[in-house]
Amino acid sequence: TNNAFQIASASPLALYYNDKSVLESFHASEAFAILQQPQYNFLRQLPASEYQSLRYIVIELVLATDLEKHREFISSFEKLWDETREKLEEGFAASGSTDNPDAKAPLHAPSSPTSSKKDGRRSERSEANGLARTFAPTPRLILQEIAKTAEGRLMLMKLIIKCSDINHPSRPTFLHKKWCELIQEEFFLQGEKEQELGFPISRGMDRKTATKKTVANGNCGFIQFIVNPLFDLMKTKGNIPQFSRNIDINLSYWQRMADEAKDGEPLTPATLGEGGMKNARRWYRMCVIRVCRCGRFVLSALMIVCLV
Repeated sequence: TNNAFQIASASPLALYYNDKSVLESFHASEAFAILQQPQYNFLRQLPASEYQSLRYIVIELVLATDLEKHREFISSFEKLWDETREKLEEGFAASGSTDNPDAKAPLHAPSSPTSSKKDGRRSERSEANGLARTFAPTPRLILQEIAKTAEGRLMLMKLIIKCSDINHPSRPTFLHKKWCELIQEEFFLQGEKEQELGFPISRGMDRKTATKKTVANGNCGFIQFIVNPLFDLMKTKGNIPQFSRNIDINLSYWQRMADEAKDGEPLTPATLGEGGMKNARRWYRMCVIRVCRCGRFVLSALMIVCLV
């Protein structure tokens, strides 16, 4: 069940966490409760100050995965990005420096040799007054500036973990479909609980009225309004475009299904199929090999990011 169900049913968890990010708060709390047991406390060697810093970061990252705060996070990140870009542009203008390798080329082309002398003098005067303003900081430079503060580093980590949290549309289609099947079944189970309690059944969670078209449209909406705005930040701000290909492919898959499905066409049990299972096993083996090869590096990088 999701947070909305926990709150509507006044569950013990919702009461304990005051209806705020109920499941996320529970997960973070349980994780640190487990760490209190000596046999599981792999952080016992950390100094108290570092442990508290790590605990704060982990809790903030887990709470950031609450989709109720999704739009708020995207707006906050874009605001931080714009403020940092403007700060760098002002710095360029104040210093008159244009030799930064991470600054873009001039936004205005220099005067043509055939321009009149009057135009040439105007161009020189404009260049002398605002040369630095014709240069814009690159995404790389903005990211470096954001990462200079603890608040900025936390925002970047939140972006990464939020992408990880809803990443299945960026996977190959056979894996994405399997995740959708599992999630849809969770929705139906919650819908049945809501019906038992006399609650209105949440949208997309009624097994009896679900059709091929409604499920396809639901997955299209999830990708368009939840996944794409977040991964667009990774693509445009983080300069990491490789996730977009699978997202576009999977969105097209659901759009095609929605277009081809007839009104009222029943939802049929979707499975990976034999070929899909072979692809899945091959993909899992590849992931295990990669993890084994670079696991030590990933572990070290994670600790560095958390403790910087």
